[in-house]
Amino acid sequence: SHAMVTDDSEFKAAVEAFLAAYRGVGRAEKVRLVVHHWLDCLACWALEDLYLSGTTILQIIAATEESRSPIRSKPSFYKYLSAAAHRHGLPPLSQDVVKMRNDLIHDGTLSGTSFNNRTAADCNIVVAAALNWIDGYLHTALALGPVRNVRFDPHSFDNLNAYSL
Repeated sequence: SHAMVTDDSEFKAAVEAFLAAYRGVGRAEKVRLVVHHWLDCLACWALEDLYLSGTTILQIIAATEESRSPIRSKPSFYKYLSAAAHRHGLPPLSQDVVKMRNDLIHDGTLSGTSFNNRTAADCNIVVAAALNWIDGYLHTALALGPVRNVRFDPHSFDNLNAYSL
């Protein structure tokens, strides 16, 4: 992964913007809980651990969206994530994000019933997309400006253990 900022002045500006935004929308966006799981995610010991924390963040975002505007017709985790993306002007996540999450939760593996016959490299693509989307969501929800540096690419996780594959 790459750093979000490149120098001390960018870091200071980002922290100040975060703190200012937190006072305004932090509680509504459940930022304290999101940041807790974000730190767990980034301090992972395996790809499964990273993705479980990452998708917990997505679940918090989906629950936040559900409380804002409940979907009447067949509500789902994916529909709420898509609604959050739309509200914040972000591209929707791939269905693979949910399929891999469901396999991890229900089958105990990153590639199982829904996201079947996938390699670690395939899973890395999904993980990078989900984590970069979370960065975009936080930047938009907290009005932090554009993401300065895309932090994750599929090779960010090449040296991370994936015990279920």
